[in-house]
Amino acid sequence: MYVKWMECRVKEGRKAAFSSAQEQWDSMARAPGFIAQAGGWDTQEENLACIVAIWDNETALSFFMKGQHDLIFTRNRQNETYDSIQISHFHTLFGMKGSSQTLSKAIRQSKVLRIADCIVKRGREVHFETMQQEVWLPGMLSAGGMTGGCFSKNDNNSRNYLVSTFWDNEENHERYKQERLPALQQQANIRQDLEEMKGRLIHLEDRWKI
Repeated sequence: MYVKWMECRVKEGRKAAFSSAQEQWDSMARAPGFIAQAGGWDTQEENLACIVAIWDNETALSFFMKGQHDLIFTRNRQNETYDSIQISHFHTLFGMKGSSQTLSKAIRQSKVLRIADCIVKRGREVHFETMQQEVWLPGMLSAGGMTGGCFSKNDNNSRNYLVSTFWDNEENHERYKQERLPALQQQANIRQDLEEMKGRLIHLEDRWKI
């Protein structure tokens, strides 16, 4: 899978207009190689909209970007609603199994998205990837509430990883954070791996889901 991660800083008073424009991306569901898209508002920054789009591969996304993307973008005039946008691309190393059978179903059945945007110390990449599979994935799955996710690496920075997990509600994620997270951090020896981490918890908008 291939992931496009977007952070948009929306203009003051333009959240409704941005949301309306975001709903108009639904035609991308027919694009070859498209899997799913979801997004919403960051819980800590009021005007920060976050969107994750998931494709079969980079070729499928590139084909969409060269064709249908600009037609939709011009029509919905979304560029008028935000001050800046940051876009990153990641190839998925493995899917993260949750309570849902597929990632598309996981997105439809979720209310929140947790993003961990990680910069790993040089030389710790293999250990970090191993801990994701052996510690973090089973730990989150056993906590209950995680519907699915994916673990991905940045195309342009081999030390940048994106951990995207979908949760059925914020309460279950908060319970996991309080009851399971500290032990998992210690077990994975996370301080030895991470140089930097930016975490986001996003309230998903149902009408943005594709």
